[in-house]
Amino acid sequence: MNGSPLEQRIREGIPIAAQMVFRVQSLTDVGITVAGESDENHNGHGTAFAGSLYAIATLSACLRGRTGNGKR
Repeated sequence: MNGSPLEQRIREGIPIAAQMVFRVQSLTDVGITVAGESDENHNGHGTAFAGSLYAIATLSACLRGRTGNGKR
């Protein structure tokens, strides 16, 4: 699945996703790979802020649930 229309929908519905430059790199039946590519997601040590990690993880979980890829 191409992430572009999906990313646009996410950014329109969840404004923080646009600010974090949330990207869907890959979405398959078995997994999802995402990124938050904004420099604002990184602290002075070059690692990610905990809040940024949490937000990206939450968006990923929500996305998997809504696309049906999280079915058991």
